[in-house]
Amino acid sequence: MEACGNLACALQIWCPLDLSQEWVDGVWELEFTETEPLDASIEAEIVQTGLSAFTELYSAMLPFATEKREAAESIWTFFMENRISHNALMALFHHFVYKVLKKNVSAQQQEFGLHAAGLYFLLLEVPGSVVNQVFHPVIFDKCIQILKKCWPQESSLNQKRKKEQPKNPQGNSQESSKRARPHRREEVEMDEITPEEEDEENVFFSSEDRRQIRNVIFHVLKNFIRLLSKFSLKEKPECIQNCVEVFVALTSFEPVHYEFQVTQARILREMKYIPELAYHGLYLLCSPLHREGDKVLRYVLHQMLYIILMVEVGKGSHHAPLAITPPVVSSRKLAIQFVSLLVDELRESMYPVLRTLLQHICVKVVDKSEYRTYAAQSLVQLLNKLPCAEYASFMAWLYGLTRNAKVSYRVFTLDVALALLELPEREVDGPLTLEHKKFLKHKFLVQEILVARCKDKAPTVRSKALSSFAHCLESSATAPSDSIQELLQNTPAAPGVQSHQQSPSTNSSAFSYQRQIHNPSAGSEVIHTDSSGEAAGSMAEMGFLVSLRNRVGDEKTSVRKSAVQVLVNLLKHCSVAGLQAELSILQDRCRDVAVSVRKQALQSLTELLLIFFSLNLELFQKSAALLQS
Repeated sequence: MEACGNLACALQIWCPLDLSQEWVDGVWELEFTETEPLDASIEAEIVQTGLSAFTELYSAMLPFATEKREAAESIWTFFMENRISHNALMALFHHFVYKVLKKNVSAQQQEFGLHAAGLYFLLLEVPGSVVNQVFHPVIFDKCIQILKKCWPQESSLNQKRKKEQPKNPQGNSQESSKRARPHRREEVEMDEITPEEEDEENVFFSSEDRRQIRNVIFHVLKNFIRLLSKFSLKEKPECIQNCVEVFVALTSFEPVHYEFQVTQARILREMKYIPELAYHGLYLLCSPLHREGDKVLRYVLHQMLYIILMVEVGKGSHHAPLAITPPVVSSRKLAIQFVSLLVDELRESMYPVLRTLLQHICVKVVDKSEYRTYAAQSLVQLLNKLPCAEYASFMAWLYGLTRNAKVSYRVFTLDVALALLELPEREVDGPLTLEHKKFLKHKFLVQEILVARCKDKAPTVRSKALSSFAHCLESSATAPSDSIQELLQNTPAAPGVQSHQQSPSTNSSAFSYQRQIHNPSAGSEVIHTDSSGEAAGSMAEMGFLVSLRNRVGDEKTSVRKSAVQVLVNLLKHCSVAGLQAELSILQDRCRDVAVSVRKQALQSLTELLLIFFSLNLELFQKSAALLQS
């Protein structure tokens, strides 16, 4: 009976005798959408002791929600015996929440609103809340939204801008003249602002205010997640959607100063940061308690997409890219960890959802180099979570994207191919058709994506493909080297280039791909394999080396520069025999009309001579003689 006694004391301030039943009925009739203002004297009576009115009621209600109690100690029985209306309590809780959501208020009022939301969640947690119709979707969603709304960062920025406005110099008549029209527009906009809205901008939050609000958000969020572990939202899809949006927003609320894994085994009381709680909440929403089918999974991953792509999270078709800062990169890392966890736990049911996420990464990535690089790395990390059959199926789709009409799509496939080539070749882990097996090979990435795009109609794609291939050559000590060797051997002869197959002697073409760089003391090793056929007009059909020469003379500067990079990286692996034609090409590029190409060619020749000098003095002397001739 002690619990009931504590509850009776805590409820005294929440059950004022002069609380109008009409006001309570009006709140419920309007479905918590709009409310008449609560009588100021009643509100003052509740908050006269500050936060203690909220915290004491919370402490008194908590045993009824978290402990097994006798039927005689049911909170609903207590309410009925003491003629306490839980509808009136909900209306009062809603008043404090609604006040925060409606306009900017002081830090103390924000804390009141957050604690009121926590009290509503606790009332929902009490056994019997469903029977007593405590759940209402509108107040539930508002109590969730307040977790995101209460953080005063926006208000502080507004205050800062407001303080800075009077500092504009007025003595400069020329500047005043230039800015006359914008000032007039600002005056019109200010005329439209009501006095109440002007007061809202004057709200200021100190560091201590922000610390207190952060702690209350953490406390309420932790209690809400405890509720989610036992209160199913399976039949409330709109509420789940709102929960997901708020949780995703909170994943970047603050930096987390230690590594943490999102797992079912995590203990709630051990969590110290809001992003930890947010990811745990998302994890719970993906559990069978809250989902049926994959609809929730798809919505969660749709929201994760924006974090992975490092763009603004929110509704609408436009998501502006975020500055790539350590916190943004850290949020991206956590999102990838979370998606990986879901795939590891749910397996087959997650594969179609993950495939959709990967496709969206490909088509929605920000078309800027650094964003593409991060997105490609993210895609490769998640792609490796798929078994071989699903992996190959996705790679077949990606191959189709290399021929898409949109240039940015084709460019991104090159970033993905390059990221995949950094990893060991995929091993077959189950039955797979011969057609699909090729998608696991580095040969496919090199020849059918990188090299094939070197003849793309768009110069941006040609340049990117060539620079990617040059990078691949630089790191060809690994598995891709075999694919590159196969590409360079047995290609059709071209004027000035001897086919290695036709002339296997020491006078072989300079492009005979040999491993002298990696083992200069050993004899030259050349592997003869047939190149795979490609469509008419492809680089394999006309000869990669012939096409490379064409690219060195391309009309676009960026393409010529990238082709020079490929050429010199090939020459680094060649014997000196037959170098004259290729060195002449580099010499010609030293006189290119574009400064960037001239600079690249000179740098490439210098690198080449230094490498030959370090390998063999005679090799260096022959190369220098060829350049002088």
